[in-house]
Amino acid sequence: TQSRSSAASDVYKRQIVFGLLTFGAIFAVTSSLHSYLILSFTDATRVTMDVGFYYMANAAGRLAGTVLSGAMYQLGGLALCLATAAVMIGLSWWATTQLQAPVQARDVV
Repeated sequence: TQSRSSAASDVYKRQIVFGLLTFGAIFAVTSSLHSYLILSFTDATRVTMDVGFYYMANAAGRLAGTVLSGAMYQLGGLALCLATAAVMIGLSWWATTQLQAPVQARDVV
């Protein structure tokens, strides 16, 4: 039975490492996508303000997410934490559908 628990432990370690690597790869892609989107939705005259706002909002969102996930985990365990994450993903999707493409500046002759 000792070798069985050791084998199971190795499988769990591999699953955790694979999960973390997958998360890291997805995080890297979405991070670069966010950077592209903020630049594509900004006006050329206010790039620095929009990028600064993006980083400020990103930091505030990370803080709120950390506090909220910790509170949900304390209140309802992993199930409530994951359910809250699903609701937040849904809200994020909805907010994204409300974005409108920027009006391109027209050359005035």
